[in-house]
Order: sequence, then structure tokens, then C-alpha cells
Amino acid sequence: MRALALAWPEHPALPRLVAGLLGARRDGRYATIQEGAWALLALDEAACAAPPPATLTGRVWLDGAPVMQASLAGSAPRVARAELPLSRLLAAPDGRLAFAGEGGPLYYQAILRTADRSLPAQPRSHGIAIERAAALAAYDGSRRPATTRFALGDWVELSAVVTTPVPREQVALVLPLPAGLEAIDPLHASTARIALAPGLDERLPSHVERHDDRVELFFDHLPAGASRVAELARATIAGDFGVPPATVECLYAPDVRGSTGATRVTVGSAP
Repeated sequence: MRALALAWPEHPALPRLVAGLLGARRDGRYATIQEGAWALLALDEAACAAPPPATLTGRVWLDGAPVMQASLAGSAPRVARAELPLSRLLAAPDGRLAFAGEGGPLYYQAILRTADRSLPAQPRSHGIAIERAAALAAYDGSRRPATTRFALGDWVELSAVVTTPVPREQVALVLPLPAGLEAIDPLHASTARIALAPGLDERLPSHVERHDDRVELFFDHLPAGASRVAELARATIAGDFGVPPATVECLYAPDVRGSTGATRVTVGSAP
């Protein structure tokens, strides 16, 4: 479709191809990241190839009551957004959103975003499970008991055990960091830090990203059974900190996912 939009933008089949590509989504998404990327490139090319309408007005209603009206005409595709509080959606008897475009085709989407009032305390598992723990890191690579209390300056081992009944491909694992801990890259560290690395990683990830608030680990392949991974951090700020759930999911099968419960970590003054 992208090639057709470039070579023959007036082709009569192009609108039908656009509709078919949009209809190929399931639950608002494509099956893989690659599919989503190529689909967006093709849709962008088709939108640029279409002659801009002289006038285009988009309107949105909720149960017949106006929500938004916007002029979208122009030489380049334009976007208009409207947000509705959940209270208004719940107050609508039928909760039906209606969209209409006058003057040309209107492409639209409706997204419902929600958030829990409190972090989940219990783990969740949908085809893959995850457990996490924090412990003082040992210089000899041995494992120490899990704890949630540390002192300033402590080296901390953040570990996770991922369990899956069948092999999984393209798995992403996210370990949130308490605000009082800082992720450490063993390869960019002093001799003492390098000494902590042996014994931490039993299943080496394909790629690791260390951020201020989380560590993201990606695996091309995880075998069936339990796989343990660990990251190194250091306690740098004193306080009592909440920690969101750790999560794991298959990138190309997002319905296969798991999470831990939320927890708390305390960093006290150095003795």
C-alpha cells in the first residue's frame, strides 16, 4: 500500500486498502511491533497522497450531546483531541460516542485510560509469572536473605524470577527502582563494583536499559521453567519509598503477561 500511495496516489483501490489496514487491528493494536511500524508508515504515506479537502469539519457527540467540533482542513493532515472525564462517561445513559466528518474522510479513535486508585498488592499471572526480591549484594556472589531495609551506601541486588510453562520469545521485563536506589552498570564501575557482578546474572538478557526509575531487560528467548536475573543498585537517598509492581510480558503477545504486587523499601542512615 505504501508503494501504491507513492507511485499512484489517485488509485481507486487506495481508500479500500486503508480501510482494510485499519480493520486488521485487534483491540486497537497490530500483532507485532514490526506490523505496527510498517502499518503506520503506509498509513502516513496514504494520508499524504490524498488531496487535502477544501473543508473538513470533525464532530463528536456523547449520547447526542456535543463533545467537540474542530476544523481539520489544511495542506497537511491535522489532529484534534478531546478528553472526557470518566464521571461524564458514567453519567451518560448509553455511553455512545458518535463521530462525523463533513467535507472529507475522517479518521478517528477512542481510547479509554484508567488507573487504579492504589497499587495492586497481589501478583497477577497470565501465562507467565514473575517474583522479585531485594537483598544486600555479596562480594563473593553468594545470595543473602531478601530484605526491604537498607542503609545509605549499601550495594543492593535486585533480582527477579520469571516462570513460564512453555518457551517464550521476545520478552520484556521491567524492574521499578525505589526512589532511594540508583541502578549501577557493573561495566562502568570501580574494581569493587565489578567484583559484585559474578553470580548475579544467571540468564543474561539480550539488552538492558537502566533508567532513573526503572531497569528494563529484554530477552530474545526464555526457555520453559524458571529463569533468574539480577541487577545491581546502590542506596543513595534515605527514606521510605513505595515501589510499583515489577512486570513481564511478551512483546508480540501482550496478553501473555505477569506482575508482582507493590512493595515498600526503607533506606536508613548509615551506621
